Amino acid sequence: MTSTLTKSACLDQLNTTWTEWQALLESIPDERKTEPGATGHWSVKDIIAHVAHFERWTYEWLEPALAGNPPPEDDSEEASMTIDEQNARIYERNRNRSLADIQSEAADVHARLVAAVERVPEGVLTTDAAGYAPFLSSYYDPGTTVWQAIDGNAGAHYRHHIDDVREWLGR
Repeated sequence: MTSTLTKSACLDQLNTTWTEWQALLESIPDERKTEPGATGHWSVKDIIAHVAHFERWTYEWLEPALAGNPPPEDDSEEASMTIDEQNARIYERNRNRSLADIQSEAADVHARLVAAVERVPEGVLTTDAAGYAPFLSSYYDPGTTVWQAIDGNAGAHYRHHIDDVREWLGR
C-alpha cells in the first residue's frame, strides 16, 4: 500500500470486485444458492449474508468518522467474540431469511458502503485506520490503513468467497 493510492483507484477496485462477485452469483441458479456446502456448511445465501454483515459494520464505523464523530467503543457481546463465534452468530441470524431478502439487503449495504467511500477525503484511505476511527485498534494490526480495513470487509472479502464458491461449483 503506497501513499499514492487514490480514492478513485480504491473505488475502481471495490466496483471491479463487486462486479465479479455479482457475475458469479448471477451464474448460479437460485435453487443452488441455498444448498449447504459452498463453504463448510454454509450455502451461497449464507455467504452473501456474511459478507453483507461485514460491509454494514464497515460503513457503520466509516459514516460517523466521516462526520468527525468516531463511533463509540463497541461494548457489545459480539465485540468480545472470536471471528468464528461472530460468523456463527451471523449465520444463525440469517439462516431462515429468504434468498431474495438477503440479496436485496446485500445490494443496499454495498451501495451504502460505496457512497461512504466516495465521501472519504482524498488521502484518508492511506492513513492509519485506528487514527481515523480509534476503536479499530482492537480489530486491526497497527499500520493497517483505512483502505485495507474497508477492503478487508468488502473487495478482499468477495475475492476470498469467490474462490470458495468457484471451488464448490467445480466439485
